[in-house]
Amino acid sequence: MTEPSGEDSNLRAEAQVHVTLPDGRAFSLSVAAVRLSDTAHLSWSSVADVGRRRCATLVVGDPSVPAVLRERLDQAPGSRHPLVRRALGEVLAAGRLPYPDLIGAPSEITHTARGVALRVAFPDERIVCDLSLAGGRSPGSASSIARGEVEGTIEIDGVPYAARGIGTYFEAPAPRHERGIVHVDDVDIHVWRDGALTRALVAGDPHDATLTPLAIWTSHYTFHDFGVAWRLHIPDAQVDLELRATFHEQELVTMTAGAPLWRGRCDVTGTVRGRRVEGVAFLEQTALDPAATLTEFFATIPRETRRAIQKELPLPLTTESVLSILGGDLGRYVRDFDADEFQRVLIQPIREIMDRMGKAWRSYAAVMCYHALRGDKFRRDTIDALLSLTEVIHVGSLIVDDVEDSSPTRRGGPACHVAHGVPIAINAGTFCYFVWQSWFARLGLSDATKLQIYESYFEFMRLAHLGQALDIQGFTPSMTEEIVATGEVALLTRQMHNVYVFKTGAPASIFARFGAIVAGGSELAVRALGELFEALGIAFQIMDDVQNLRGFIGDPKHCEDLIQAKVTMPVLEAMRVLEQHERRDLWDRIKRCGEEPALVPSIVDTIDRCGAFTACRDQANTLIENAWRGVTPLLEDSIAKVMLRSFCFYVVECLG
Repeated sequence: MTEPSGEDSNLRAEAQVHVTLPDGRAFSLSVAAVRLSDTAHLSWSSVADVGRRRCATLVVGDPSVPAVLRERLDQAPGSRHPLVRRALGEVLAAGRLPYPDLIGAPSEITHTARGVALRVAFPDERIVCDLSLAGGRSPGSASSIARGEVEGTIEIDGVPYAARGIGTYFEAPAPRHERGIVHVDDVDIHVWRDGALTRALVAGDPHDATLTPLAIWTSHYTFHDFGVAWRLHIPDAQVDLELRATFHEQELVTMTAGAPLWRGRCDVTGTVRGRRVEGVAFLEQTALDPAATLTEFFATIPRETRRAIQKELPLPLTTESVLSILGGDLGRYVRDFDADEFQRVLIQPIREIMDRMGKAWRSYAAVMCYHALRGDKFRRDTIDALLSLTEVIHVGSLIVDDVEDSSPTRRGGPACHVAHGVPIAINAGTFCYFVWQSWFARLGLSDATKLQIYESYFEFMRLAHLGQALDIQGFTPSMTEEIVATGEVALLTRQMHNVYVFKTGAPASIFARFGAIVAGGSELAVRALGELFEALGIAFQIMDDVQNLRGFIGDPKHCEDLIQAKVTMPVLEAMRVLEQHERRDLWDRIKRCGEEPALVPSIVDTIDRCGAFTACRDQANTLIENAWRGVTPLLEDSIAKVMLRSFCFYVVECLG
């Protein structure tokens, strides 16, 4: 998610070129010089390596940019994502930009007698572009786009290659992010969004147009949606083209833009005046889903998690998908196996719970830790595996937990054992604990990495089952009566904390560690991220207990803890401060509210008025802040780190 900063309405100078090397490799380069103020300048650059299907980006601001962005954040208290603004402000206040944004000398577009010269180095991909664009220039206006010849070199891994092609230079008011420049055969087209209208220039003549998205892609770095295919229709000019992203991963991840951006190369086919044409385009767009709140943003995570799960556990099953699910050389065991039966008794029950979609914040933990340690964002298979394994393990624990608790519902529908019976539910739930290993086996991880993951996982499983045992045991009536009589809650608080550690903290920790390990993080970084998410897991559980009483109106599980007379952290905090007669009255009402649900509002009011909810929030915040102080020196300032920090705020401030 990109926090709006708001570029000035000054001119933005940009050059876009498409070149080919002598061996046929194709590249597209864009360099945009953006002026935030009279003194603050930055550049957005990206190069698409068509053959490798990778896009390197580089956003560089001069040293005055952080102060300008910080000032704009302070001046826009009503803008979106206040928690992201707060997290970003911590970085900007130190005079830094979060990676991949950098402080330095912005890339320049140098004007020459023949046109413009471009020199940009992309250190992450070891690519250096040194190109000149002849002509193709329309200073001061974007109303006339001219094509120019490009020549120069592209250096890859220290080896320079001659490059030739075409390109365009233009200047335009910023911000105007919805625009594309198309080169097909001998025709140049400039299309842009003008409010609710789409306008186009074809060979310099203006026309009304439509640019309709045909396909959508979701970034697994920012989790925003972008178009990746479009139909460009300009009836008056007899233009009907299809623009398709050469590859999807061309997002410009930056905190310096006014909106989430995708800026990339597209392949173009279609007709102009009835003639078949083909060519290239460079298109810039903002996200289709600029979520207004963090809650809306986090709602995209379950959707993408479900998409990844549907790929790993597809329905309907085929013989091939059964073999993929089982993994390894297990074909000889299932030669005569009925895929429909396998689906009915094992995969279908699991998918029913998964497809209802939970919060999936554990999946987010794994992916953000992966990105925070510079995991390869182009490894979509790795990111999908992290999303999937987190959810499948969690769902397995929910299925088993519902059996043990005799819980009738899960995620707004019948629990697995209610729909399919206890034997199928237990088998399906425990199958979830192991199925993910075959997905990871396909990623090509080193043996050392896999060993580290497996050892961490089995350590977590031992803790999780201990936590479940403690939760099943619960608190005896004598223990509850003692705190009612004395108000001494220390022992029960420690025991409840242990349950939270084992059942929620440990899983969150292991999923974060998975992401960090796969990214190649150091032992210190892996441990610190694990400890952060252990604290977040405990805090999340505390605030979930609060929400169970204060929120989720209409949810079947609203106040379920009270109705089952469960002792939760808000109840313990109330018992800590209430007088003895108040404690007795509160507990007597809690014990009766299962039969007398009309008592629930008064119970919640008592817990709230004595400050128990505030105490829970303070407890959760202390846990998170202590853990954050441990992790922050080990992580570079990055957009992923900003989002981790935002999530810390979110757990306490949005759930509470």
